[in-house]
Amino acid sequence: MPPVHEDTAIFDLPEQWFGKSMDEIVGFRSLLIRGKHMVNVTKINEAGKILDQTRELALADNSVDTELNLTKKPRGSITLSDDVQPFGPSAPIRDLHVGNARYNDKIEKAYYDTDLRAKNAVIDLYNRGVIVIKSKKPLVSVRLASKRTAVLFPHAGA
Repeated sequence: MPPVHEDTAIFDLPEQWFGKSMDEIVGFRSLLIRGKHMVNVTKINEAGKILDQTRELALADNSVDTELNLTKKPRGSITLSDDVQPFGPSAPIRDLHVGNARYNDKIEKAYYDTDLRAKNAVIDLYNRGVIVIKSKKPLVSVRLASKRTAVLFPHAGA
């Protein structure tokens, strides 16, 4: 969540970083403040409002006005790794307020299809013109594993 009031979509869209310098990319990512919220993965249905709102943000097709209140000042430094995108400071979430989100119908349909494996969904969405990171985020961050069980998978780049 960047502390700026402009279109920040490029900050989290690696597909649009082609031609950007490493300094520009690190600059984008360093403006993103990560809110953290502990969830018992065996009791995902009891995770509460913050997880529901996080799901709404993941499914959103556009940038959504969001207010994030943290329990303390974000800490940490830019972490660079070959395995994940650079990310900046983080802190626990006190509360989260999400504005009106418009969902991508293709992603929403894949998300709620509990019989569709995430890997197959990402490939299908890519073939239908959906930007890869936009299809992976909701399917990897919070994924219904089957009709009976919900499982939360951490997403290292989120």
